[in-house]
Amino acid sequence: MAKNKKLSVMDGENSSPFAKGPVEIWFEIQKDEECFPTSQDWEELWATPIEGGGFRLESTPFFVKDIALGDIVSAERTK
Repeated sequence: MAKNKKLSVMDGENSSPFAKGPVEIWFEIQKDEECFPTSQDWEELWATPIEGGGFRLESTPFFVKDIALGDIVSAERTK
């Protein structure tokens, strides 16, 4: 599952962790010593719920380190 990343899932009104469609998962960006990227603190990636409670990433991250397209992560639902 996720490697020490602060993340949350936003899936609209569907409270099930097994939503049928893709969900947005927000990853907190760890800034470098120059505070890059300065324009944002979170990166939104699309993911598909899988059996067993995880999510398969369907987006390629630009800023979040140590994750990639196709990785399985865990997340908790927030509003």
